Amino acid sequence: KDLPQGDLQLDSLRYSSEKTELQGTAKSTNSIQLLREAIEKKKLDVKAGDILQIPGGGFRFSLSIQEAKR
Repeated sequence: KDLPQGDLQLDSLRYSSEKTELQGTAKSTNSIQLLREAIEKKKLDVKAGDILQIPGGGFRFSLSIQEAKR
């Protein structure tokens, strides 16, 4: 809800009983960080994979999400 509409696009979602992986594109690294923080508020562990700048502007990213081990 905190991101302007259209800032993030999810290209793939893979999940298993152990983890979930998101891959997508974002207009800025700030958008990726806000998504990560929103997921962490749900008491999940989030690890960022590669964040690469893409031609024409924007960034490609991947996130790995697991249940928090606390």
